[in-house]
Amino acid sequence: MYGDSCSNFLNRIECGLIDGVITTHVIDEVLFKILTAKASCYLDKTTIWDIKDKMKDVSFSKKVYSAVRKYADYLDELTSYGVTVLPVDMGTITRSVEF
Repeated sequence: MYGDSCSNFLNRIECGLIDGVITTHVIDEVLFKILTAKASCYLDKTTIWDIKDKMKDVSFSKKVYSAVRKYADYLDELTSYGVTVLPVDMGTITRSVEF
């Protein structure tokens, strides 16, 4: 639904037209979503417990983490284009409910 606008936004960052900001919490959440999405490609039943149990299998874990590593590398690359990674402390979390 928002794929094109997200891609355009990231392209503007990559071209140096705008600066971007992301938090450690957002990175963690996105990487987890990528992990579960990739794992669901290989499992019939995709509860968190099924995924957690299957992640003990080294070959399965490697397949799933390949997508996570790819996106993590992309995020790392974005920092060289101007994306700032902000730490999130308890004060930020408390204030975030105001938004």
